[in-house]
Parts: sequence; C-alpha cells; structure tokens
Amino acid sequence: MLVAKLPVLYKHRDLRFYPSWAYTLPSWVLSIPISLMESGLWVAVTYYVIGYDPNITRYIKIFHGFFFQF
Repeated sequence: MLVAKLPVLYKHRDLRFYPSWAYTLPSWVLSIPISLMESGLWVAVTYYVIGYDPNITRYIKIFHGFFFQF
C-alpha cells in the first residue's frame, strides 16, 4: 500500500506542499487552552455542587487530576 502511494508523495514533494504535521500541529496546540477552560468549568461545577471542601488548593488538585488523568 505504501508503494502504491509513492507517486502521490513524490508529486506533493515536487509541488512543495506543506507536510501534514504543519496543518495538524497548530490546531492541536490551539485546542489546549479551550480544553483547560472546559475542564476548569466542569470541575468547578461538579466540585462545588457535590459539596467538597471550598479550599482552593484542593480544587486545584482535583482539577489537575481531572485534566491530566492520573
């Protein structure tokens, strides 16, 4: 299958197209702040509605555990 796609790869190289990572990397990097905001909002809503300790350090620990999925 790779050998069958070689002419396409050579054509893209000859036409000086950007590699695929040049398109996907910026969208991935820009999605990180949005994910942080969504996770923070979700943890804030669930954390305080459940009635956990209102101490901010515990909230940050819960958020860190939720965002980075221990």
